[in-house]
Amino acid sequence: MAHLITIGNSKGVRIPKNLIEQAQIQDKELEFSVLPEGILISPVKKVREGWAEKFSLLAHQPTTNEDKEWLESDIGESQTESDWTW
Repeated sequence: MAHLITIGNSKGVRIPKNLIEQAQIQDKELEFSVLPEGILISPVKKVREGWAEKFSLLAHQPTTNEDKEWLESDIGESQTESDWTW
């Protein structure tokens, strides 16, 4: 069972190491949400975190026939917006 402890002018809770590892929150910035049942602690989700790595992986994947068809198409080159049917 955990209890609040005094840390300077604030209060804190010691979280056991195994819970931190299980929740994968070590070395992460945390946010706190107040719920009717108590407090939810979760890692801050950075909107674009990891995008560079994911795009790099995608850039090195082999191109499929469907990808080549789209990349080599003349969409937009010989057509204008007035040619489109809505």
